[in-house]
Amino acid sequence: MSRIRFFRERAGMSQEELGHLVGTSGQQVSRLEKEERRITVGWLRRIGSGLGVPPALLLDPRDQSVDKDQAGEFVDDGAEIAWLGLWRSLEDAERETVLRMIRSLVRRPRGD
Repeated sequence: MSRIRFFRERAGMSQEELGHLVGTSGQQVSRLEKEERRITVGWLRRIGSGLGVPPALLLDPRDQSVDKDQAGEFVDDGAEIAWLGLWRSLEDAERETVLRMIRSLVRRPRGD
């Protein structure tokens, strides 16, 4: 199942409803879901916005049909998508703790 379809269905939307939100037809959404049409950064932004998810979540790191030069703007690899999924599962207080830990790691001097 495509990630677009997954998030669309999770949001309880039909292809037509998503199409209306992003300024296209349900048929066009169907083509994007079936990967009959190449997904561009523009489509990722529009669909992500319509579904209320970051565009990176719509990318499958194994998908070879995505223009990797453009997709790199959103995600470097599958690990970034995994991080985002984990992040979204945290409570606010837990997120603050994780941010403090990451900030302390970034500030530490790097050994050669």
